[in-house]
Amino acid sequence: LEYDVHGSNFKERGARMEEALTIMRLVWQNENTAFEGRFHSFPELTVHPRPLQSPNPPLWVAGVAPAAVDRAARLGDAWICGPVQSLAAALRCLDVYRPACAALDKPADWVLRRYAWVGESDDQVRTEVLPVYVDGLMVHWRESAEEKEEKDLFARIDAGENITAEDIAADRLLWGDPERVIGQIRAYEASTQCDHVHTAFGAGLPADTGQASLGDFEDIAAMIRLFGREVIPAFG
Repeated sequence: LEYDVHGSNFKERGARMEEALTIMRLVWQNENTAFEGRFHSFPELTVHPRPLQSPNPPLWVAGVAPAAVDRAARLGDAWICGPVQSLAAALRCLDVYRPACAALDKPADWVLRRYAWVGESDDQVRTEVLPVYVDGLMVHWRESAEEKEEKDLFARIDAGENITAEDIAADRLLWGDPERVIGQIRAYEASTQCDHVHTAFGAGLPADTGQASLGDFEDIAAMIRLFGREVIPAFG
């Protein structure tokens, strides 16, 4: 939809991103520099403020397709997996990312990204929140599902198979009370050797979307405070 509004070709999204990443490094690392590319061009200029990090702030690049994962290896400093990508699919992408980084003689840093719903009570999240949250999340997830596991899951749901929210959340979402979430993160670390864990609340969408299933401002603020108070300290 965004590409239609701007009159751009959706199939050019990868090429556009590659050029944008190239420009970001160029202007961060150099002063008085010009650029002439396929999508962007500008005369000699210097970007201010200059970055504090050297040679530039780290670029974490997301993607779930092999070409996108290869792009993260070539042009990024870390790869971010899809937030609702199954663990099996993320590990397949990792099998692309690590050799690509090795060929470039660079570290294969990667980020496990997961949506979360953290509550005071494990049972309360399981029975009252998780089914509604998963339902709201899947409205958006269905639009962008690309992996075989996700397509198979939606086919089973559409065929009328009884699949619980807990089944869907397994290895895709962080959920429950702080103790459970800590255990889930540790299990992910052990099975994937990820370098970072990125957690988003409210499905990564603005809290004013009008979808109560994804959390309102108060829900999300309370989860962030609870996560900071009881989950983060468990990881030093």
